[in-house]
Amino acid sequence: MFSTIRRRMTYANITATLALVFAMSGGALAANRYLLTSTGQVSPKVLKALKGKTGSAGAAGAQGPAGPAGAQGLKGESGAAGTAGAVGPKGETGATGARGPAGVKGETGATGSPWTAGGTLPSGETETGVWATSGPEGVSGAVTIAIASFGIPLTEPEAVIPNVIGEEEGEGEPHQNLPAGCKGKPSKPEANPGNLCVFVTSALNVTLIIQQAKVSTAGAFAAVEHSVNDDFEARGSWAVTAK
Repeated sequence: MFSTIRRRMTYANITATLALVFAMSGGALAANRYLLTSTGQVSPKVLKALKGKTGSAGAAGAQGPAGPAGAQGLKGESGAAGTAGAVGPKGETGATGARGPAGVKGETGATGSPWTAGGTLPSGETETGVWATSGPEGVSGAVTIAIASFGIPLTEPEAVIPNVIGEEEGEGEPHQNLPAGCKGKPSKPEANPGNLCVFVTSALNVTLIIQQAKVSTAGAFAAVEHSVNDDFEARGSWAVTAK
């Protein structure tokens, strides 16, 4: 019963009850000065007993105005490097640039070697080589052989001086009766400009060593005559000097 009465005791109910009591007592209460003008006149214990429960929360109020901007924060640390991006497509070829000015003419180079491809033997220069021929027994007559093949072509054919008899390799002195257009020896043949000198080092079973010699800008050939019905051989060297 008391709990029911306590639940129904609110500040409004008590105030109404006191008002009713004062109305009934009238001037007596007023004469004895018991008029309540504030809660300070009520005992705290009574106020605590008369205090009602907290009501439910009201609706949220409207949002207030935005406050002023705060100070700028400190600079953060640099982040890690990102991965490399994909290679972009190839751009279009640019227009051809203007032609630059002509360069300064270079100095004339030194004379090249005459042993270059397509060149000819220069005047006064000499080429040398060797020749040889042989045959079995039972063969007689003339044998045509190449006696010279010019590694560097001549500008024009030179005169042939065949059968220049020199010393045997390693024996004696050079032959003293060399033709006017030839010099040197079989181991070191030489020729004056305009001549092809054919040196004979040795000959076996050969009668006319070199005859009917012919020369061109590329080389020379000749016939070797032998009449003995036996093995034969002949060998030697040559030199040609351009005019």
